[in-house]
Amino acid sequence: ICVDQAYFACIAGKARGIIAPHLERHIEVLEEAYETSKSLAATEYAAEAAKWRFLFDMAPGEEAASYLRGSIDLINIESFIRLRRSGARREALETVWIEGGGIETARFRSLYREAEEEFFSFLATSDHRNLLAFGLAKDIPLAKADLVIRRGLMEMLGASRYRHFDLSPVLYHIELGERDYRILRGVIVGALNGLSEEMRLEHVNALLPS
Repeated sequence: ICVDQAYFACIAGKARGIIAPHLERHIEVLEEAYETSKSLAATEYAAEAAKWRFLFDMAPGEEAASYLRGSIDLINIESFIRLRRSGARREALETVWIEGGGIETARFRSLYREAEEEFFSFLATSDHRNLLAFGLAKDIPLAKADLVIRRGLMEMLGASRYRHFDLSPVLYHIELGERDYRILRGVIVGALNGLSEEMRLEHVNALLPS
């Protein structure tokens, strides 16, 4: 904790007046979150929430805002699955959910207290029900869940490649580059770790449209 306090003090003392005003406000959010909670987890969640608020403020149009809402939903869905699978995070769980998505954070908080089947039943009626068709299920390994959610993001943006005169095609091609990077990284890491060609191909297929 002393190290983290020293870090915040350093940032607060040296960065102000040098960095952009919105980053100064971001530092203030982190300082306040840490002073209030004394929790690094809560501070991390506050930082993530502040980042998305800034992106919404800067969104140039409804297309960009729609992309942000869908992205937040997918992040919250992945967080839900990770929290249910892993006990690594125990602090400030009420603040882990990011505001601004199409699915209200209250819904995630409520479903987190229910059996996991309730969560997947809800997904089947939501705008992200295609995740279930891609393989998202109760017993899916975390690594595969990440791939399915990334594929869901690409599907969400897929139609935007044909649009003109707005930001949607740019967003699509940014995410397309990120997807291709993940595919390449998965193939290389799989080869270095001695995974079979079949397993590496499974990783590739999980990220590509059928």
